[in-house]
Amino acid sequence: METTSSIEIPENHLPAKIISLKVEKDQQIDKNNIICLYEISKDNPETLKLNSFEKNNIEELRSNVSGKIEEVNIKVGQVIDTKNFAVIKVIEPCSHAVQWKGMCSLCGKDCTMYLSIIILTLK
Repeated sequence: METTSSIEIPENHLPAKIISLKVEKDQQIDKNNIICLYEISKDNPETLKLNSFEKNNIEELRSNVSGKIEEVNIKVGQVIDTKNFAVIKVIEPCSHAVQWKGMCSLCGKDCTMYLSIIILTLK
């Protein structure tokens, strides 16, 4: 069973200006892939807390999910100042969270190989 997730710029980094876009619609994305680079406004108090390469107020927005990009709602130069603004929407494949006798109860996929990998990983 597929689910759609929205990825947003953290509220404490707003307003933010998009500097570079690293993804496009219909692209596959993995967890931790870079979605875009954005600049935090110099008027934002969070700017003073930056302590690594971000001293120039540039941050990376990374994906926290894997799947196929359904929507890209930003472009280079755009300023995001609205909280809960979906930068991208990702369709995640079934997580197979509910299983019965090795079969996913949500999508019907045979997960016996998937279970074997998990069990071997946990040992």
